[in-house]
Amino acid sequence: SSVTVTGSSNIITDNGDYGYYIYTFGNGSITTTLTDEVITGHGTGIHVEDFGDPSTSYYDVDIQDSNLSGNTIYGVNNEVEGLTVMATPNWWGSACGPASINGDVIYSPWYIDAAMTTTTTGEIGAYVFSTGASTETMNAIIACAAPGSTLTFESGSYPGDLVVGADKTDLTFELNGSTVGPGSSAFTINGDDITINGPGVLDGSGSSDPGILVNDYADNFILYGVYIEGWADGVSVNGSHHASFKMVNNWLHDNTGAGLFTASDLSFAEGSVVTIEGNLFKENDGDGVENASTTTNLPADYNSWGDIGGPTTGDGVSGLVTSTPFTYSE
Repeated sequence: SSVTVTGSSNIITDNGDYGYYIYTFGNGSITTTLTDEVITGHGTGIHVEDFGDPSTSYYDVDIQDSNLSGNTIYGVNNEVEGLTVMATPNWWGSACGPASINGDVIYSPWYIDAAMTTTTTGEIGAYVFSTGASTETMNAIIACAAPGSTLTFESGSYPGDLVVGADKTDLTFELNGSTVGPGSSAFTINGDDITINGPGVLDGSGSSDPGILVNDYADNFILYGVYIEGWADGVSVNGSHHASFKMVNNWLHDNTGAGLFTASDLSFAEGSVVTIEGNLFKENDGDGVENASTTTNLPADYNSWGDIGGPTTGDGVSGLVTSTPFTYSE
């Protein structure tokens, strides 16, 4: 037998185990197209299964522009071998897409908002900031990203004011050659184990804010291979930190303040590993590195300072900063 089911604008909520249960006994054909549905409050929103052994059944299941949030076990559970369920774009209750699906289910792109106005792409734990994404869109994804997630900028230029909350840990941002501009700081870091990888540019265009602000108790921050220009300070760090801090192979230049500024309340716990190496500080209006703390020494050796003479004749240092030996590269 052959069955075609087309659902549109149905509201199916709080129905117990399943919203839709799609199946054959191995000798049927089912085509299911669901659009603008609300399928919430179940154990599994959509379940697809084949009871044939062997089976000659044919399935075509497509769900789009629907609300699949609030299903406690699976949004979609596909148990049919060889079937790919098309479930895109939909709203899964989170800007980070589905919390749990099973089987071969295509869910990207998905909606990041309940109004289903904006989509993003990627996969669970590996999110993509689409070209032209807004600050609001990116911050929504950051806010729901689980520890261990990677967030990649697709391409082009993006607004800044990206905020990593204190409850966030172990996130990696891949600039992927993109440019992030002002809007307060490009990044404000409050959580632990946050990494920003280049290649890529943070362009402040004369902003009065730092390019990256690393706040009190944000531990294990890593900045690697990033070009930072046109801010007040390129990177600003304040407060107490209980573990490592790493800035390696970055270019910080043409900022109106320092390339790297550390505040008077800066401190690192005993045993912390602070690595500031391989960076180029050049033509900043302030010092290359300015440490306002009178109690914490900042190691900044093996960096270049925009002149063969090092910090004495190039971008300087101020405060408790160890800057020798130094390198020279442009």
